[in-house]
Amino acid sequence: MCQLWRGHLYRALSGDRRCVLRQPAAHRTPLDPVNGDIWLAGKTENSAFPLLTPLQSTVPQASGFASPVSVVIEFDPSGKILEFSTFIGGIAPGYASAVAVDTNHQAHAVGAAEYGMYTTPGVYEPSVPAPGQGFAESTYAYVVLIDPITPAPSACVNPNTTLFFPAITVGTSSDETVTVASCGTEPLSITGIATAATVFTVPTSKNGCAQQTPVGQSCTFSVRYSPQAVESDTSTLTIQSNASIPLSVIGLSGSGVGPAFTIGTQPGGSTSSTVTAGQPASYALSITPAINYSGMVSFSCGGLPRNASCSFSPSNLILTGGTSANVTVTIATQSQAFALLGNGHFGTNLAYALILLPFISRRRRARVYGLMMLALLLLLVGLSACGGGGSSNSGNGGSRSMMVAPGTYSIQLTVSDGPNSQTQALTLVVQ
Repeated sequence: MCQLWRGHLYRALSGDRRCVLRQPAAHRTPLDPVNGDIWLAGKTENSAFPLLTPLQSTVPQASGFASPVSVVIEFDPSGKILEFSTFIGGIAPGYASAVAVDTNHQAHAVGAAEYGMYTTPGVYEPSVPAPGQGFAESTYAYVVLIDPITPAPSACVNPNTTLFFPAITVGTSSDETVTVASCGTEPLSITGIATAATVFTVPTSKNGCAQQTPVGQSCTFSVRYSPQAVESDTSTLTIQSNASIPLSVIGLSGSGVGPAFTIGTQPGGSTSSTVTAGQPASYALSITPAINYSGMVSFSCGGLPRNASCSFSPSNLILTGGTSANVTVTIATQSQAFALLGNGHFGTNLAYALILLPFISRRRRARVYGLMMLALLLLLVGLSACGGGGSSNSGNGGSRSMMVAPGTYSIQLTVSDGPNSQTQALTLVVQ
């Protein structure tokens, strides 16, 4: 029997010379009676503990943090080459206290674990009573038989503890990736992925683990967090497969937060404005940041009608936690265009150029042709400026005012600092 105390087992695997094997003087390190391999049993809280063709790769969780987990490992006779290493216990925190090996290379380990210890079908005692109030940390002895020789699939999950999400604005969502490696000696098939809380989902379109995964390869899927309220959410993710221990469970943790800033109106202001065509519409708005927010926001308009334009005063706002700042949005309902067709000389000169083009030398003809194309482009711009909405002409040629056609329009104001953005509908009524 060999008992390793907390912390020393990981140092043994990582090559730390300070590793100390603590065991009673009357006991020897257990050896495989056939090939002389060294077997060890213990516990660890390190989720990065080295594993090799493990039965279990995930670490039990308690309040979102890794709990002690039983470990059983096998070295070659020199003690330098790792040949097998696994967690055991399922979702139950615990420790392995001793291990022995029979002539069939099968390891028999004993230890203790809390409620939730994984058991195989047909065992003497498949489960223990759920802990009652005041006994949430009661432990129970277990015995486990490990066969490291028979080929079997294995699932190595990353992360193997808790999948943490950043703070997500309520009403939006964010995806995080889980990677599952086929780390056994047979191909891995994942038959189901489920979450225990509805705010966490696994989108079918982002599940790349629906097909069998060959040994040594991996697949990925996404977990989506969509908070519905300003609160902290915790749950579990269960991956079902054809591995020796068919259920791999990790924790899920996220928090929903309010928006970084909100859009409102100033006292007496409104998000609707009625104007006569050609007159500007103004909206007196207020931007309020969250208590812990600071940054600069900019503005843009979408859905503007033809011949309308949007401007802001000021063009940017610097926001500091909890203090509102004002902005005025102005929508102009007319635009100015240069009317090329209003000048009759332009059309006449263009016609003369076309008539004389064959009589010009080839070199000069190419140059004139280029100038004519530019003139034609300007002509088309002038034509387009004459369509849509109303208009008024200041005379033959020169500037032309293009009006927004009467009607009711919905303008989308966007306030953004880059990562965060909010929108506000503005109603424009033109008479």
